Amino acid sequence: WPVKDRSLLAHVTAPVLLICIEGDHIHPAELGRIYEGLLPNAELIVLGGQDELFASIPMLVERVSAFLAASG
Repeated sequence: WPVKDRSLLAHVTAPVLLICIEGDHIHPAELGRIYEGLLPNAELIVLGGQDELFASIPMLVERVSAFLAASG
């Protein structure tokens, strides 16, 4: 669901990992870039498309695992 008041995101102190794919019409990468700018502890990974997503699965598993380990 869309965030009605995006200014509230500046108060989120929890780490956030955003993974976006260019060309995704449902969850546009540009929205990920906006959220990265609004969330103080956000890390953004932008992939060029589905082919890059599939090729990046090992890296993504590693990054998500490290993110969860550090956040937990």
